[in-house]
Amino acid sequence: MIDKETQRRRQENLGLAIASGKLEGNSPSKEFLYDANQYANGLISSNEFVARMRSRYGVMD
Repeated sequence: MIDKETQRRRQENLGLAIASGKLEGNSPSKEFLYDANQYANGLISSNEFVARMRSRYGVMD
């Protein structure tokens, strides 16, 4: 598990990233929001977060 400060920073940064995308006319999928929440709360690592997105959109290494 992660400490509260790390959790707060992750939530803030993800919120900013989502807001930026919305300003460009994008809206996050339910799957992305679920994974983002898992990451922000320390339930998955950044590597797992990225791996899930890459898998979802068919992006290969």
